[in-house]
Amino acid sequence: MAKKGSQEGNYLFFIIVILLIILPLVPFAWAIYAIIKYFQWSKEKKHYPNKTISDFWLSDEEKEDFLNAIDSFWKSKARIEELQNIANNENLARNSNGAISNRSNRGKEINNELNKNINVKNSSFELMELTKEYPVALWEDLKDYFTSYYASSYAFLFWVVGFYYSMKYFFKKPLLAIFEIYDAIFLNRKENFLAIDENWTMDLIFVLSISAIFSILIFYFSKYLASIFIFKTRYKKPPYVTFDNCNKY
Repeated sequence: MAKKGSQEGNYLFFIIVILLIILPLVPFAWAIYAIIKYFQWSKEKKHYPNKTISDFWLSDEEKEDFLNAIDSFWKSKARIEELQNIANNENLARNSNGAISNRSNRGKEINNELNKNINVKNSSFELMELTKEYPVALWEDLKDYFTSYYASSYAFLFWVVGFYYSMKYFFKKPLLAIFEIYDAIFLNRKENFLAIDENWTMDLIFVLSISAIFSILIFYFSKYLASIFIFKTRYKKPPYVTFDNCNKY
């Protein structure tokens, strides 16, 4: 039993040490993340100076490729249906899975043309789908840069707020407690404390945990608000590209 208790004590000590290493890094992580997103935002927003849908829209070449893809898709689809009807009218042999058999020259001829049109149809459809979502994807990327920068800045700020008020709750003299905790950790001082007691380690973990959780909640809340009330009012979201609106912007 003593050995088991000793192991549990070692595990608890290990967990406390890990928490005391990781949790103080939270504000630095927010600060670094905010700086990275700020530079990404500053770089990307230059590509959208007018803040209109046209900034995110297709180039003339992309529009032409999109319209050609639509045309190729429907032509190849119609040709596939036509080839299937030809095979039925000519009573060409089919395999057990319904595919036209290659046992005859005519079957091979039809299959070759079918495969060519199927490839055109699939590649055209893929290009159509990618192009359809392209302006929205650009808008979403720009929104993420802005909202992440905005939210992480507030997360850092509110980590400080959460840390301050948590320190006030757990320690009567928070500023003095910080210095004494520093002495206890880095200078290995173990006595003559005025603001901390023997439970200061767990109190500090509670302080850092509350600050971290509070900052995470603020991050997602701020990101949501920034997305709805700030970014969307500055940059109008483009629609999906269709045949009808392709040349509208």
